Amino acid sequence: MEIKGKNLIKVILFVAVFGLMTFRDTGVFVKNFNLVKDGVEVAFNDGEVIDVIRSQGDKHFVKKHAEIFEVPFDALIVTRKAGQKYQAIDSARVLQAPNGQIIGRVNAGNILQILLEEEAYGFFEYDGGKKGYIYLDDLKQLEDVNLTKALSLTGEELDNGSAKLKLSEFGEVSIKNYLGGKYILVDGNGNEFVISSSKIRLATEEAIKEAANRSRVPSSSREKLVSFARSQLGKPYRYGSGGPSSFDCSGFTSYVYKNAAGVGISRSSRSQAGNGKFVSAGELLPGDLVFFNTSGRGISHVGLYIGNGQMIHASSGSNMKVIVSDVFSGYYKSRYVTARRILND
Repeated sequence: MEIKGKNLIKVILFVAVFGLMTFRDTGVFVKNFNLVKDGVEVAFNDGEVIDVIRSQGDKHFVKKHAEIFEVPFDALIVTRKAGQKYQAIDSARVLQAPNGQIIGRVNAGNILQILLEEEAYGFFEYDGGKKGYIYLDDLKQLEDVNLTKALSLTGEELDNGSAKLKLSEFGEVSIKNYLGGKYILVDGNGNEFVISSSKIRLATEEAIKEAANRSRVPSSSREKLVSFARSQLGKPYRYGSGGPSSFDCSGFTSYVYKNAAGVGISRSSRSQAGNGKFVSAGELLPGDLVFFNTSGRGISHVGLYIGNGQMIHASSGSNMKVIVSDVFSGYYKSRYVTARRILND
């Protein structure tokens, strides 16, 4: 009776430990990200590989220095899911416990499902229900690659030398990895293509579905806005000016909307950010207004989105004129605040 009691305690302890075990996915940060936890600042670096405990909705839970942190979904991509499958390299011994008695063998090439990892050993299920420990160095972990769905901000064609991938603006893409500021995309045949991360937007599953269900062909009103805005390229920047020969940033956008669409909007960039309706970066359409914090004191600049991750705006920088700039790379990437849709399609 005493032996049975001890065995029961062992079983209970094992189940308790097993129930607490979690298998980690692998992710990589696609930008620098800092957070504060318990008064201590924690930094995650662009390109840093991290253990992902779980992903839920619009956030990931990651493990660093034995602590769990919550980070936004667009700070990283999950590159490998914990598939928990291993393959025997050669005939491998199955043990009753780590460094314990041999209770069986698995043949070379057999695929095994890991249930628990304990230091250098794994607790596996094999031969249709049998269980035991196997030294992990005798096995090869089968990589379970995870593809992250995202939105393309460009309609360009990618060429890797042996295959081509035609992207569509706001079309869905599959990301395999991230290296040095670039995403590795894959097509349906497994071909890989490299593209700047500034041309891809991580988005929630809901946003991707909405994009897929919505036509991305600009309406005639949007085409007129972009065409009219382009006709103003090169005109000088002048603070407080609303056209027609010179502009400041909000003077330019209000002038374009009034003359190309017959729509009146507020005069300052900060007040224009209250016009229309909010639109996420992953849902931008040509003609939407994009806003930036260039002063460190809140919204201070506005531009007209024209597609392909670009905007036309009256720049007060070194150019001092109406120009085309990238929204999601370079100077404006870290200063992006929000976007508004004025036209109702």
